[in-house]
Amino acid sequence: MELKVPEVQSCCWCVSLRTGAKIFGFLSLVGGLLLSVATVVQILILPELPDEEEHKWLLVEMGMDLLLQIVHLTTSFFLLLGVYQEKRKLIPPWLVTTVLLAVAEVLFMTSTISSRFIVETQDSYTSFSLFLTVLDLMDEIYGFLVVYSYYRTLPVMDSSVV
Repeated sequence: MELKVPEVQSCCWCVSLRTGAKIFGFLSLVGGLLLSVATVVQILILPELPDEEEHKWLLVEMGMDLLLQIVHLTTSFFLLLGVYQEKRKLIPPWLVTTVLLAVAEVLFMTSTISSRFIVETQDSYTSFSLFLTVLDLMDEIYGFLVVYSYYRTLPVMDSSVV
């Protein structure tokens, strides 16, 4: 059984796939940079929590998030390089990290929703954060489809030496 990923013909129905891949590459690069800086700042100003174990786990979670953001930042650079130079082999790492980020966001949404039911809070920050996560997830899915579709249009280079 073969898994077939849907493909799109253009980005937002009016921009070429190549331009769309550049747009998502730049958005990922800038977003990854901003999120990395924000995470570092959060780690640096994180107040000491009364529960030391909870504090350690929060630091581990933020560290893993930072690592994933830095990896995605790096693969965004390679995506842009691959699009501008039309080098097919530089694009798949971005596709993989985008899937990893999407899975992480789904896990984050699930934990946020379940914690709302456990704590029974309806604060606006949690709702807004959940809303932004859903928007980001939709953006990552569409970005993946655009970049994957562009990737599929690039010719496969024969690696044999003549």
